[in-house]
Amino acid sequence: MIKNEQQNDGSVKVSNLIWDKNIFCLCKKLLAGMVILCMLAWPTSTIYANTLMLDHCRHSGNWEFMNGGEFPGAKGSIGIVPKEAVVLNFDFSKGGRYVGMQSRFRLPDKIQSLTFSLSADNDSNVGVRITDASGRVFQSFPATIGKDNKKLTICMAGKWADAWGGEKSTSPKQPLKSIMLIASIKKNSSLIGKIFVDAVTANLAAPVQVDFIGQSTEIADAAWNIKAEWLQMATSTILKLTARKLRDLDAELSITFPQKARDLTTRYWLLATKSEYEFFYNPPLLNGGNTHNIYQIKLELNSSDGSLTKRTLLLTGRDSVDINFGKPIASSEIVESKVGTCTHFSFGTFGAFRGWKPYRELIDSISACGFKWIRDECRIINNPDGSFTVRPYDIEWMKYAHNKKLKIILVMGMAPKGTIERSISVAEAVVSQTREFVSAYELGNEPQNTGWRKVFKGSWNGYETDGTISKWVKEHVKCTNAIADHIKRLFPNTTIIGLGACSPTNFHALNLGVSENLDGIVDHPYTYSMPPESIPFGHGLTKRDGIKIGDKNHTYAGLVNSYIDHFKKTGKMRSLWMTEFGFTTFWFNGKTEKGLYAGFSEEAQAVFLVRRFLEDMVLPIAASCQYDFLDDYGSSQFKDEANFGIMRADHSKKPAYYAIQRMNSLFNGYSYTHELKIVIDDAPLHRSCIRDELVKKWDETNIRANNGIMAFGFANAKSPQKRMLAVWSAQPFSGEFNNRSCTIRISGGSIYKAIPIAIDLITGQSYDLMSKVDGDDLILENLSLKNHPLIIKLLED
Repeated sequence: MIKNEQQNDGSVKVSNLIWDKNIFCLCKKLLAGMVILCMLAWPTSTIYANTLMLDHCRHSGNWEFMNGGEFPGAKGSIGIVPKEAVVLNFDFSKGGRYVGMQSRFRLPDKIQSLTFSLSADNDSNVGVRITDASGRVFQSFPATIGKDNKKLTICMAGKWADAWGGEKSTSPKQPLKSIMLIASIKKNSSLIGKIFVDAVTANLAAPVQVDFIGQSTEIADAAWNIKAEWLQMATSTILKLTARKLRDLDAELSITFPQKARDLTTRYWLLATKSEYEFFYNPPLLNGGNTHNIYQIKLELNSSDGSLTKRTLLLTGRDSVDINFGKPIASSEIVESKVGTCTHFSFGTFGAFRGWKPYRELIDSISACGFKWIRDECRIINNPDGSFTVRPYDIEWMKYAHNKKLKIILVMGMAPKGTIERSISVAEAVVSQTREFVSAYELGNEPQNTGWRKVFKGSWNGYETDGTISKWVKEHVKCTNAIADHIKRLFPNTTIIGLGACSPTNFHALNLGVSENLDGIVDHPYTYSMPPESIPFGHGLTKRDGIKIGDKNHTYAGLVNSYIDHFKKTGKMRSLWMTEFGFTTFWFNGKTEKGLYAGFSEEAQAVFLVRRFLEDMVLPIAASCQYDFLDDYGSSQFKDEANFGIMRADHSKKPAYYAIQRMNSLFNGYSYTHELKIVIDDAPLHRSCIRDELVKKWDETNIRANNGIMAFGFANAKSPQKRMLAVWSAQPFSGEFNNRSCTIRISGGSIYKAIPIAIDLITGQSYDLMSKVDGDDLILENLSLKNHPLIIKLLED
């Protein structure tokens, strides 16, 4: 407590900071100054301190001007003296009693004292008004401040000039709601003046962790060098930017903060007429910021010569250590997952697939991406005695993948030209020699494309124009049944899956009669040229396919539900395996426009792969494998089959790699839950944003776009209270419009009281969401959906 001398006019004069030893107050510790800023990389360490800087006072945005409206007439404002202080300007020439600058930042708990470093242009009265947790207001005794810098210290346990409102008490209840520095009218002094505040600090009863830790950096081009340094404060932080000219070029420095709709960009102009600038950037933290979040703040330096340099800074909340933002984890750390990728290691010794030869490097990349499944096949050596041996090279890569905790789906060839007996012998040899490494055996691959039609004749979908089922389908089912029955007799615990034809053919095969020893059905639900929620099978193609499957909207979910309904009807609940699907990134060349596949942008590929995987997490599917991990045929630009990979032929990674890696990390330990009841209350679309036809005349039908919102809830297996949402628009990918909006209601979600965090699965950027409670429900109102799927973390506190 500052010891004061009572003046005749009732004011209090500061007497050179004489300390009252009878009051328990450790204010002298405030001279220690600021908490030191650490330069950190994610994940961060932690800063604790007794003395915390509340405001460096290099930016006026932390304060709000109050004109003392109960005594009309006072005027004033809050200004800034660059590099020095925040200024409280007052003018009592037309009346009024006081003005103030009230804090906008969140205050830490257990404050013992507050210290303001102050000066004034003339002798002036200042005081402090505090609003406590209950709303009670405490007013300090006024003190006189002059041109010499003084430290005005207010102890919470000290005496107060007055107090009113809230819960009656002799000292403020914490945490404090706000603090306000007041300039009041002083007898015989100027009615117009300025109070300069160059720092505000707090001394605490015990060390506390600061709310945010900033990551500093430098950004430079040929013309300007920018040093970005965070000035640490207790519950917020300010970025100090020092720009030094290197060449005579103008430049623009922009800083972008992530938000739910348009990210907020602040721009600073660097003119070549000056050699140095200093700016202070105050991050626009919602409600003082979310300490559970990690904000990615982007800096861009664009000089007038056209050069562009970018940096990303992390602003890390103190409670974010317990939140997974998608930090990469290896396959060995993935508890359980449906997510897989197709590989061609067995082809990696020759031809167009030589890029697969460095299998260790590629399996390491697959593991680093967090995949749990890989799907491949193996080569067989025909021995002189008529037996079969799996090629040692294939055993090598299988062992290596198995040691990385990857589950293998091994495709076993079914040769239509050979005998069933030979196929059985090959399958027995493969299973007996590989079963310690393999989780599931897939009988054959896409029979309509691998010789069965050529040998036995028939249509691609297994349905003839005379209404009969193609012979090749019947022969393929016969071979499948024979192999499954034989393997199950020898190795009853082995998982055998198969069929693997196009969707309507699989249903025809099931109706012909598939052995109960076939544990699962394989489908390859490519969309070819459509978003992942749609497929070219459904009610509109019943005439073509000779069977009614899926639904009238040709949705992927409708197809899956058809399988499940069929399994229930037959009394055999088989598993469903989607062992191939994908989106190719080839380019049209004027000759490929009539093909099945469309060439997607790499960003669209990432979005669509993630959307399909997310839907697969909700649907009753055993495993889902994206085709394929690495571009084949050297990433030949105009070849559709050459560009399905999420890594290019030179082993560089496409955006899809990082998006799937992030998704695999975020969903580790999480599974779909029916308990999280989600309702889309509103999802308006501008008339120009509504999509109609996806494909005109796909054979006999038009396939229409899905304009809906997909939203599903997931819970953590070990901690069921940890929940999150996956939300995306099912429309085709497009950069034409900025966004669409929706309002989501989560029944019983009122327990999630902390600020929800949205994570963009494609970019990894996270930002805070506004929410409100409606009875027992949590409402995410006017959620802005851009082109990318979102994960929304729900936090209890």
